[in-house]
Amino acid sequence: MTPEPEPAPAPAPEDLPDADVELVTEPEPEFLDPPRRGVSAALLAVLALAAAGVATAAYFGFFHDWDAEPPGAAILFHLSRPKPILPPDPREPDDSESFRQRQAGLVRLRTVLNAALADPAARGTELVKSQDNPLEWLEANLTVTLDGEYMRVALAGEPVEDAVIVLNAVAKAYLEAATEQETGSRRRRLEGLEIAHHELDQELDAFHNRLDQLAQALGVVDGASLPRQREAWLRRLHEIEDEIRRVRQERSFREAVADVELHPQAGRHLANREEALRDELIRTREQLDHLSKKSGEVKALRRTIDAKEALATELTRLIARGKIEIRAASRVTQMDEPYVIGPDTPRAGR
Repeated sequence: MTPEPEPAPAPAPEDLPDADVELVTEPEPEFLDPPRRGVSAALLAVLALAAAGVATAAYFGFFHDWDAEPPGAAILFHLSRPKPILPPDPREPDDSESFRQRQAGLVRLRTVLNAALADPAARGTELVKSQDNPLEWLEANLTVTLDGEYMRVALAGEPVEDAVIVLNAVAKAYLEAATEQETGSRRRRLEGLEIAHHELDQELDAFHNRLDQLAQALGVVDGASLPRQREAWLRRLHEIEDEIRRVRQERSFREAVADVELHPQAGRHLANREEALRDELIRTREQLDHLSKKSGEVKALRRTIDAKEALATELTRLIARGKIEIRAASRVTQMDEPYVIGPDTPRAGR
């Protein structure tokens, strides 16, 4: 039998390190080593997937109180703003909430329900044929729930297979109505903008004609030429006054040196020239006076025309935008085919 080894002797006190001797230890790593980093990344990925699953389950009704819901069928729609063809215009308000409310009312509209009941597949089900008043029955048993960007439509009725068929017809009729409502609304808005632009053009023509009449009464070709003509008259007025001064100075000089007596023809020419300049001066002042008297009306017309032309430019921009946005995709998307609901229906998360 092999004897057991004896335990190692305890170190002598003199062999132990002194209390003031600093022990050297390995530093802690600043970062996780690669294996630990991989585990952490995997854990985060799992948690992210779990959170996404919870959110998806919440949206699609996995945690719905199925036991409290009568047998039937349900369907989900996604309601959202479309991906804009053009950059968003900050001047246009966000109508997401009102749009969602309109969709909840549209799916229950009698015209939509009548179109669904007119569908041959829905009309031929025992569930519909057994009703005394199918429209009133459908109104009473159809429920709509809004949750964020999602709208859930449920129909109570048995057999549930028939409820699925009827609800499918409701979804088809609703999507057609929603598409028509969206495109029709855009089309009507575009038509309204085009009508407003046409009426504004007619108003602008009338204002331009009035301005042209005022200009022609003052001897100007049209209203657009009035500012330039006024500047030309003012320049000519100053030129005439300067020329009259030069003629008078020349006459005074000639009279001082008795040149008029020696050359009477030159003297008569200067006198006639001064008289012609004075007549032109009077006419130019009268034109400016007439323009000054009409300046109030001219300025008012000009301000009105400028404002309406700015509005016409904005309408042109909106019309161009509307012609592009009328081709935008629908804001309503059916998430899946109708599915069976009820307390006896197996569901994930139950």
